[in-house]
Amino acid sequence: MCVANADGTPKTALFVRHGGDLCNGHHALFVVRPGDLVCEATQERGDFSVTLYRLGAELDDTEMSHDIIAEYSEGEWNVAPPDEAADLINASCHKAEAYHCRSMFYGVEKERRI
Repeated sequence: MCVANADGTPKTALFVRHGGDLCNGHHALFVVRPGDLVCEATQERGDFSVTLYRLGAELDDTEMSHDIIAEYSEGEWNVAPPDEAADLINASCHKAEAYHCRSMFYGVEKERRI
């Protein structure tokens, strides 16, 4: 799963894990806001399924409402995704292809201060 600002640009991560058990884990921490985009992609033998969401209102401290704005399955989109989501969708598909995904695929890492 990858997240982006409402305009499709990469979000800045508050924290990015570089050590420990990274395999298929949580790699980055982002603040999300209503209007942000979320893309979830899976693939099996190169056959992708992609769901693009737009986040809505906060429901409580840990959940937000969301609307599905486009879905890709069996080689076609149900509706064309917005142009600003192209990089996000591409990154999500690359993440789905990564065996034992171990890194953040779409986001900006804050400069580390030591």
